Amino acid sequence: MTSQSADYPVRFEADYPESPSRVLALLGVLLFLKGLLLIPHIVILYVLSIVVTVVVYIGYWAVLITGRFPGGMFNFIVGVQQWSARTDSWMYGWSDKYPPFNLGVQDYAARFEADQPESSSRLLALLGVIFFIKWVLLIPHLIILVVLGTVALIVGYIGFWVVLITGRYPEGLFNLITGFQRWNYRNGAWMGGLTDRYPPFSLS
Repeated sequence: MTSQSADYPVRFEADYPESPSRVLALLGVLLFLKGLLLIPHIVILYVLSIVVTVVVYIGYWAVLITGRFPGGMFNFIVGVQQWSARTDSWMYGWSDKYPPFNLGVQDYAARFEADQPESSSRLLALLGVIFFIKWVLLIPHLIILVVLGTVALIVGYIGFWVVLITGRYPEGLFNLITGFQRWNYRNGAWMGGLTDRYPPFSLS
């Protein structure tokens, strides 16, 4: 792990599944069945993502005026990301425990955390208000993440087959997918104003 990644204020961690369920792996192989079981989460998270977009935009204005991202808004965004992390974890087969419907921190196989800064950059908040400028600054990351995301989907599907046959989740595949998720969450956190530190180009 590079020093830039090690002390980054946004973290995503997942526990390696020691003995994943073959039944749930079969649902993963049939893909759409696992997706169907997640429909309630997908619908709620879609609505929450719209709310988060509005909250982030208001948060940028608050930073422009006060120099600080409002704590309640910050915690709400983190809570939605935690919910999303748990849902992703179950979909990829890292946990056999169906994800809870909850914004808060849970004892679960995947965890998203972010340290709220004492103050936030008004310049970056202005870029966030203009919105598309921050996306432009993330283009190098977005190109890499599109490729990594495609690879993660393919190897995730392979992982279901391996679990079905062997009862074990390939550790290399697990590390690759969790690395992609970590990278993706850090980018989302920077775009959402949770941190002013530009995300590192790293899976770790």
